[in-house]
Amino acid sequence: MKRVIHTLVLLSLTGRLFASVPTGIERGIGQVGPAGDPIRQTDFSYGTFDRLADFRHAAFDTAADFARASFGGADFFAARFNGFAYFWRAAFAGSASFSRAQFDSAAYFVGCAFRGGADFGQASFNSAADFRGVLFGGDADFSQATFHDTMDLRGATFAAAAHFADAVFQHDRANFTFTVIKDDLIIGSSSRAVQTYNFKDAVFSPKGRIVIVNRVKLHIPLEKMKFVTIADHLDYYSKKSLIEFIKDASFKADGNKFARERLELDYIYAKSTMYQDKVFGESENRLYQLWKWPRWGSNLLYDLTMGLGFRPFRLVFWLLGVILFYAILYSLTMADDVATFIRQQARGEDQPSARGEDLASPVATLINCLHFSASAVLTCRRHKYILTCFPEREKIVIFSEWLFGLIILISFITLSKPGAIPNAFSGLLFR
Repeated sequence: MKRVIHTLVLLSLTGRLFASVPTGIERGIGQVGPAGDPIRQTDFSYGTFDRLADFRHAAFDTAADFARASFGGADFFAARFNGFAYFWRAAFAGSASFSRAQFDSAAYFVGCAFRGGADFGQASFNSAADFRGVLFGGDADFSQATFHDTMDLRGATFAAAAHFADAVFQHDRANFTFTVIKDDLIIGSSSRAVQTYNFKDAVFSPKGRIVIVNRVKLHIPLEKMKFVTIADHLDYYSKKSLIEFIKDASFKADGNKFARERLELDYIYAKSTMYQDKVFGESENRLYQLWKWPRWGSNLLYDLTMGLGFRPFRLVFWLLGVILFYAILYSLTMADDVATFIRQQARGEDQPSARGEDLASPVATLINCLHFSASAVLTCRRHKYILTCFPEREKIVIFSEWLFGLIILISFITLSKPGAIPNAFSGLLFR
């Protein structure tokens, strides 16, 4: 058992506080020499680094043990770990930089907690990189990092943005098995070696997104593709080229094997360009520029109707909402006239009376109004009894519902993209 005797204070070459490290009989602390000189027999486990721990350009000849160490902040810029790097359950309250660090042996960050930002940009992992169960509370930057061996992110949590753009993985493949993604995870490669990202077993929170900035190959189930988007800063042509590349690289097959996935990518493209379409339309509309009428109405309508071609069955839910709304309206304002209309239709009378008997049951009233509302919205030809049975004010209400139904029907027929309806049916049948 290690017993603490006193506290050794180490100063970096720049004079900043290096660490406040407990030392004892069985604990050896390596000497700190000029930048780049090797640090031997380093054991900083359970140490407390009250301020910024400055290990810039440090060279660790043997295993560097920082297990359960507590950092206020840490700077390992361009540090070299020739031996194993143990950061098992280390806690970083501030930012931690491992930018351009080189790990020649296995790096263990199991159970670490990065409360601030974690910068592994351009870091090189020549052996296994173990990030199991790591909490990234701030932004995590792995851009241009190189993993020559396995990278294990099982159980890791990205609570803020994570950048993997231009990162290179072993066999050009990164697995996010049981990785929890709560914010933007940015991926893409500008090099010829396109990386494959496997999100089949990833866990997404409602705000989690996969933001694609360049070419990638995706392994992701259809139900998780709703979390995929394209970076907003790309232009039309870049986005279109990117979507077509992902189609060919990730979901290319004979027949209709990946038809739904390819259609979903088209929908992702449409969503990513919707605001560009809106801004372009506003710039071309002179009346819009002159009158500056309230934008919230047009923006809301645009957002609600966007993507209906790829999601045609959303119109069915709109239709059900219209039927239910008007059924309640009829039951509150014209229940007796609706009951008379239905009764006279059943009897086959040519000239129904203007008003019938009140219905005793509220449930019966609602059922009659639901029946009438459904028949009114789904009938292309108006029944002649409506012209004689209802007063003018009620006719206007009925015809407004019929008009809504006609608009929804036309939209369903004309807006649906090729393959959208069959793919939606296959999703319902074979989910």
